[in-house]
Amino acid sequence: MGRRLHEEKILPEQILDHLQHWFNEIKGDRNTQFYDPSWLSLFHIHRRVSSSFRRGHMLIAGDAAHLTSPLGGQGMNSGIGDAFNLGWKLALVSQGNADATLLDTYEEERRPVVDKLARATTQWTSILLGAGRINRILRRYVLLPMMRLHLVQGWVLSRRPALQESYRGSSLAPRWNLINRLIRRGPQPGDIGPDVHCEVLPDYQLVTLGTLINAHWALILFGILEKPAQLCANAAKTLLGTSIRVIRVTTKSHHSAAGYDQIVHDYRRELTRAYRAGRNTAILLRPDGHLASRSDDRDATTIMQWFDRVPGLHLPGQSTHRCKEVRSYE
Repeated sequence: MGRRLHEEKILPEQILDHLQHWFNEIKGDRNTQFYDPSWLSLFHIHRRVSSSFRRGHMLIAGDAAHLTSPLGGQGMNSGIGDAFNLGWKLALVSQGNADATLLDTYEEERRPVVDKLARATTQWTSILLGAGRINRILRRYVLLPMMRLHLVQGWVLSRRPALQESYRGSSLAPRWNLINRLIRRGPQPGDIGPDVHCEVLPDYQLVTLGTLINAHWALILFGILEKPAQLCANAAKTLLGTSIRVIRVTTKSHHSAAGYDQIVHDYRRELTRAYRAGRNTAILLRPDGHLASRSDDRDATTIMQWFDRVPGLHLPGQSTHRCKEVRSYE
């Protein structure tokens, strides 16, 4: 496609001539002519990441923190991801439920995601817009024909870095050991919680899990015995009050709603499969939709222990002993 615009330093009034030249070169069509454009502009692709996302009381997000190639359509989405990650942390700090050290986890979690996105979009930009004869041949005869295949399109959409963003390994999402990862294989702490359709009892209203939770904390209880489930639900409510939604997942058509915000009927096991949940799985979702913690033990103490590991967090009634009583029901 010829040399790139930013290398040629052309004038705005020369854009149309360059477009005409590129069209003739690519299509081999000498009859079609471009004329009388209503609007023309030069666009320069910038790829930059700030050296720091936080300095003292100042935090930056979105385009102020990072600029990437528009290829992949993730520029706005990555900024929204920044806002989701930072929003719930700022809320806890402003409400006096955490000190400012919690805000250090914002850059810790978001920078690896942004760096990964910047690398991916840079590679795609080089492939799709790169100059040189070899690039033009690969683009015209290999890449573009492949991109017309539905199978390839689906693979690209599912593999986009921003759609796979995970905070595994951060101080808020310690990695599972290898045995847990191999055996359970479900979403791990730091991963985005799958959003699937589910039915809410008693009227079997069909909603998505994301709509049910919205921007709240969520404790999702799969198959845990009723007494332990109730104790952990009460402990979660004590810690987070109205900020948390406690959801009981059941395959039964009737279930007591006492102590829970919602009862979800999962007779098709779509929700269970999405989270790879076992008979005693409990999932804690953060307000940004990422897994804070998961437990596959009958007492679900691991869920409450997560709050004790969060830097700077001091919620009302914070204590892991509230779930330890459930051991007596095993």
